[in-house]
Amino acid sequence: MRNMDWKVVGTAVLAAVVVSTAIFAQSPTASTGSSGAVVLVDGNNHELGTVLGLTPQLPAIQTPNSFVVFRNGFFIAMQFGGRFPVGFDPGSQIFWTDANCTGDAYLNTGGVGAVMSRRMVIYSHQTNSLYVASGTGENTVSVKMPQNAQSIENGQLSPDGFSSCANGSFGRQAGYLLTSFDASRLGWQLSGDPLRVTAPVSFKQR
Repeated sequence: MRNMDWKVVGTAVLAAVVVSTAIFAQSPTASTGSSGAVVLVDGNNHELGTVLGLTPQLPAIQTPNSFVVFRNGFFIAMQFGGRFPVGFDPGSQIFWTDANCTGDAYLNTGGVGAVMSRRMVIYSHQTNSLYVASGTGENTVSVKMPQNAQSIENGQLSPDGFSSCANGSFGRQAGYLLTSFDASRLGWQLSGDPLRVTAPVSFKQR
């Protein structure tokens, strides 16, 4: 089991998205006549959404190995192989109320009162499913779990899309309660375990 540094998720990632988006926006477009927008394309040449920026590996800020796509009102993190990082950024952790990464899921924040958009799509390899933060409105606030976490899901930086599950009594940790997300809302063709879009993915500039 890896060293578990309880960390705040979301703020650093969104900051990285903002910075990376600014980089895209500053790219010259006059000579090509393009709009400057970068779109993601799957292996069947279907456009999957607009690329907003790159996300760093956590817990240490390292070279980005995933990116954020905007599609149908949602922000989705994806790795360059077409799979999803566990959580929202590589290195995220998900606490589970029951053993073997079952029961209710809480995306680790490291503290109560953190705020995250409910439009950020979260992936768990243990269930091979997508989630969003529970609640109403645009944002959600992290809370202390009502009971001790009985297992923890750790995203693996390599290979992409995989995670490990460790059982134990981790105490009442803080996190965002997650609820299931209907993947059909993205309009993507998803398959496999780990879940992925049709490979290979590519990028094109409008």
